[in-house]
Amino acid sequence: NWTDRGMRYSEKAGRTSVEAGMEKLSIVTQIWTGDWDGSWTERYHIQSLAAALDMKLLRNIREESSGTYSIGVYPVMETEPVSSYRIAVQFTCDPDRVDELTDKVKSEIDAFRRTLPDEKFAHDVTESQQRSLSENLKRNNWWLAQMGFAVESDIDPESMMNRRALYDSL
Repeated sequence: NWTDRGMRYSEKAGRTSVEAGMEKLSIVTQIWTGDWDGSWTERYHIQSLAAALDMKLLRNIREESSGTYSIGVYPVMETEPVSSYRIAVQFTCDPDRVDELTDKVKSEIDAFRRTLPDEKFAHDVTESQQRSLSENLKRNNWWLAQMGFAVESDIDPESMMNRRALYDSL
């Protein structure tokens, strides 16, 4: 059982800098948070949008702008004490380009929010999910995680097993 102590993510932006190490390298993390209904379908949609955003940022920030050493989008969904999600975008870059690339990532995300990802992203995400599912079905730790999520979230495990239909609906 959870005790809700009322802690929530801040709505204010923050910035912290730490200087350490020998090499010039910045690690930038941007986090977006919100509420979700806790359903299996919405969880799938959040994960799929994060995967499409990851592909878009990799192409536009890393490859076209030659701006980052690495970039990734990491969604986390929680159901306790309240249903909430956070999506973290993290990248590494030259310290002299932090502001430029942070603004560019925000701009890409704003554009992503205004319009649905194009058909290519949906196709690529679905294809990736199909491949991952084929591999994961062979792994005991994956099955254990799925059962644990179903119990914690009070979701019918049968609904979770109809993934291919969800993938096709993207």
